[in-house]
Amino acid sequence: MQKRTEKIRKMMKNNQIDFIIVSEEASIKYLTDETIDAGERFTVFVISRNDSFWIRNKLFPLKKHTFKDISYLDGSDYIKLLSDKIPENSKIGIDKFLYSKFLLELLSRRKDLTFVNGSEIVDEVRSIKDENEIMKMRKSSHINDLAIKELVKHLKVGMTEKEAAYKLSEIYKKLGADGFSFPPIVAFGESSANPHHEVTDKKLTENTIVLIDIGCMKDGYASDMTRTYFFGTPTDEMKKVHNIVKEANEKATKVIKEGVKLSDIDKIARTHISNSGYGKNFTHRLGHFIGLTTHETGEVSPTSEIIAKEGMIFSIEPGIYIPEKFGVRIENLVAVTKNGCEILNKVSHNPYISL
Repeated sequence: MQKRTEKIRKMMKNNQIDFIIVSEEASIKYLTDETIDAGERFTVFVISRNDSFWIRNKLFPLKKHTFKDISYLDGSDYIKLLSDKIPENSKIGIDKFLYSKFLLELLSRRKDLTFVNGSEIVDEVRSIKDENEIMKMRKSSHINDLAIKELVKHLKVGMTEKEAAYKLSEIYKKLGADGFSFPPIVAFGESSANPHHEVTDKKLTENTIVLIDIGCMKDGYASDMTRTYFFGTPTDEMKKVHNIVKEANEKATKVIKEGVKLSDIDKIARTHISNSGYGKNFTHRLGHFIGLTTHETGEVSPTSEIIAKEGMIFSIEPGIYIPEKFGVRIENLVAVTKNGCEILNKVSHNPYISL
């Protein structure tokens, strides 16, 4: 944990920031190994150039007492506790998730302070996973691989999307997962044309597409994967579109390595889909960063300025969505290495399943 705060301090110095106020639950976990969901109560971890400390409601006990702890009871003036620790004319990095009621109160009392987005620094440090984090994400993705293989075996005519999602929860529990990393997407037929479909009572029929986008939590880290299957005999268009998406995924993955601009990775997949006649049907970015949460700051998109660095983990998920007909998406998580990438998902892209 100390190494992580030291990385942040180095960046604070480079950006002439005196304090960073961290309130996001995942960032607090990352920096302190404490899990605190403070809700509407003010609880923050503060990093200065020289030390770190808590301003903490006593309702949320600490497992460890590694850092200086300033705690308070309900009804106390917690903003004063924070303000008293900040010298005049300081430059403060604010967490992107800090409630406006807390920030506005601090602003009203301390007009001498300068405020900037502090999450950019914390998120950049979080984006580079260490070996222990990568190991945990391999484990989470391995469980996800096993889960989707098991789920597919249970698909049958007449099963609803909701029933499939419930079966997945049972499978995750059996495999030792700690729960969903996000609400699962199980989309039958034309429902698959909605990239963020929510499960319904729609029943599975023969000769249709099944899109499954699922992820679990394990030891604090998320997994995420999408596969698209043919349940029965596919149409020629289904086969064509699936092959285009598979090729787009593989072409983009092949160029990933340290030093590559993420927008260039997106361009490879997007160009392949556009050249195949489905450019207008690829309606989202190619990928997102992932770690302690399913969607972390950072994206693989046409406008991303991020350069790939060893230890970054993000998704590669091209898709084609044809309204009122079907959609196809294939998603893997990849960990950037010096000379390439490690694909964390091992499940085949083969869309054929037996009834």
